[in-house]
Amino acid sequence: MEEKAELLIYIFGLALSLTVLLVIIKLAGVLINWFVATLPLLIYAAIMSILILIGSIAGIVMSIQENMRG
Repeated sequence: MEEKAELLIYIFGLALSLTVLLVIIKLAGVLINWFVATLPLLIYAAIMSILILIGSIAGIVMSIQENMRG
């Protein structure tokens, strides 16, 4: 479990670094819009939201199964 947490931290660091780099490029005058500049963080947030949703559903299902057993 600890390895997965470390991987998510590294992926977040990568997304944040890439976003900062793209924002600096945007501020330097390159013609990209703000959506493209923040896209790495938006993708990371979407992936994390989906993983949290899947984990929540799995937790609810497991809880229901345990309660049905008695």
